[in-house]
Amino acid sequence: LVRPSEKIDAKYRTLQVLTLDGEVITGIVVEETRDQLKLVDATGKTRKVATDDIELIQPSSKSVMPEQLLSGMSAAQAADLLAYLGAQRKIGPLQHKQATVHRTNVPIVVDGKIDESAWDSAPTLGDFVFTWWKEGDGEKQQTDARMLWDDEALYVLFRCFDKDVKATRTERDSDVYRDDCVEVFASPELDHPENYFNIEMNALGTTLDNYRPQGIKPTSAWDPDGIRCAVSVDGTVNDPSDVDQGWTLEVAIPFSLFSHVLEDGHPAPGDRWRLNLNRLEDNIAIKSQWSQGDRNVPSFHAPNFFGFIEFAE
Repeated sequence: LVRPSEKIDAKYRTLQVLTLDGEVITGIVVEETRDQLKLVDATGKTRKVATDDIELIQPSSKSVMPEQLLSGMSAAQAADLLAYLGAQRKIGPLQHKQATVHRTNVPIVVDGKIDESAWDSAPTLGDFVFTWWKEGDGEKQQTDARMLWDDEALYVLFRCFDKDVKATRTERDSDVYRDDCVEVFASPELDHPENYFNIEMNALGTTLDNYRPQGIKPTSAWDPDGIRCAVSVDGTVNDPSDVDQGWTLEVAIPFSLFSHVLEDGHPAPGDRWRLNLNRLEDNIAIKSQWSQGDRNVPSFHAPNFFGFIEFAE
């Protein structure tokens, strides 16, 4: 903060990229592959440059952080600001969870009920974490999630313990995340988690679905065929006068949706995906997830923080 250009972390060093046609692009590299660089400039604009079009890359000696941020402050004010900023930054190990997803030889009937023997033997993924919960957000209600697969689909089961089940949205691709809602975020491309899909489902079984190449929200609806989702509620929806036990949701996500990256049309034992499971309650006020996200940025759309699953027999 005092002298930002004196020592610049490599992750935040600005590069000047000279292209073969003479254009100079300045920004921080946020992604680099064999074929291209992806940079973000000081205005937040993203640029992609093919490596074959680059003539010269030169690091800048100046930080993107402006100089003299503390000018005009007394020593006590500056110390207070630094102490405050330090307190806001949460540190500690991230919980990038891992799980094994077993093949089922028992047909799964997607009906929101847990009456197949395969679900009994499927291991629970463990407690969800409330990454961004703070005092006053409401009660932490747990979720029991399990997964199975066969050659046709990935099956996900959510058992949501919930004392007051609430959901009103019935139109596809509506704001289901503002209801009691669960989500599957996953990337079949282990080395490119930024190419992920998100399927969000409320306690009425209404779905919102997106496929996000490069993490960018599409401008048109994805709306693939074949996603099957069903819910059962142990209680009454939208009735705060009683105490509910919760709700259960089953979803089947067909592998045919990802035929462009699945060579055999489905995973093979040993294949790994990046994946996270999320839950929202009380108009987004309470968020929980299987694998802990970025503790400093409350967003589920962070594929580098997804967990790992491995397909097995």
